[in-house]
Amino acid sequence: MLQTIGLVCAFLAIASSTTGLLAVLSFRLHIIKWAPPRPRKYPVVTIISPQRGPINPDNIDALLQQKYPGTREIIFVTTQEDAALPQLQRYVSGYENVRIATAEDVVRLVRTKNIHRCQKNNNILTAIQLASPETEVYVIVDADTRPFDDWLGNLVAPLADGDANLGAVTSARMYLPGKGLASLVQASWVFISASYLVGKYPYIWGGGLAIPRKVFEKANLSSAIDGQGGRSITTDDMNIYCMLRKKGYQTLFVPECFVPRHPPLKKETFLDVLTFTNRQILQIWWTSKAIWLLLSLTIGTRIPLLLCAMALAGWHSFCLAALLTIAIDTIMGIIALKAIITAEPRFSVRIFYHKLKPGSFRPDRLPDPLPASEQKIDLDFRVVLLPIITPLVVTVNSISVFFTGKMRWGGIAYTRRKVIGYTDNSSWRADV
Repeated sequence: MLQTIGLVCAFLAIASSTTGLLAVLSFRLHIIKWAPPRPRKYPVVTIISPQRGPINPDNIDALLQQKYPGTREIIFVTTQEDAALPQLQRYVSGYENVRIATAEDVVRLVRTKNIHRCQKNNNILTAIQLASPETEVYVIVDADTRPFDDWLGNLVAPLADGDANLGAVTSARMYLPGKGLASLVQASWVFISASYLVGKYPYIWGGGLAIPRKVFEKANLSSAIDGQGGRSITTDDMNIYCMLRKKGYQTLFVPECFVPRHPPLKKETFLDVLTFTNRQILQIWWTSKAIWLLLSLTIGTRIPLLLCAMALAGWHSFCLAALLTIAIDTIMGIIALKAIITAEPRFSVRIFYHKLKPGSFRPDRLPDPLPASEQKIDLDFRVVLLPIITPLVVTVNSISVFFTGKMRWGGIAYTRRKVIGYTDNSSWRADV
């Protein structure tokens, strides 16, 4: 009986890793087959950048210096009490088509109007109300990202032909590992999640997202993030994704649009990583139990199955076959990383003495010559091993959601449907 259990666990662990490998191969195929559109006329764009706490000047510069062939405006949006406001006011003065909007603080919004929604969603809705009437596409970008200067044009290009079925175009983030192993683990989480941006039901990333204005209005996407209607108030992208699918719209991932997230100056701890990843899983749990179940079964069960097979290997040596999962996960990491470098040749990595190079792609995919400071972003070679660690993080957080009733995000605590109030961490506020 025990040997049967061990063999079943070994088989399921290998199947879990194989499923992940197939997802990465599909991701790689999407990148290799991608033919970037080159429209004659680009749509009018409003970039919405929700801000919280002290700004990063390099990230702001990256948005201000986008080389976009069409007309664009940028709306930085924060709250009146936020430390970002006076910094932004000094920083963006003198730029044309750049504005600062102030949204109501969501804790005050609850007290004055009894409306519960997360601060990011409130910032987005505020900016959309102030967008130019000529705007054809809304682009939402996270404050902690630093896109390359051709990011906006590449992201919006698929929307130029007016495909009525295309509801959103998404980019993907790439966490650059900082100091310590914890930062590498967090990078791996995002690194592997990129493979789920393609497939039959591709996800979207709300931190680098383009949505046609007509789709936003026709699909009533404001209702998806306004905190009403029984939905989770703590997510923008999952709510938008579910609404687009409900309305029959397609989404598209643009391989040329990987967005680097540079590490913070302070060393990230494992508590920081668990807090970040728990928030991601909790948002999925609160929004779609089906997606949470899929992640838990395909990724979260891998480490428990592997450990179970190893524990029972004494009864049947074939249970050691479960160790194949480690080999499969390592191969998966190498393929995923090479696919990302193919999509964005400005990333590079050397694995011991071998340097990964871009795979097959069209010559016009190569970036134009860049300043020396932007030629390459070198990734830590250990990221190819991190698919082995990622399932453990998923396991921990898939279980923890049953015991987690609230999340802390941007200095505010939330439950699924309510804003609780400020947390002890109020460093984002200008009056502290």
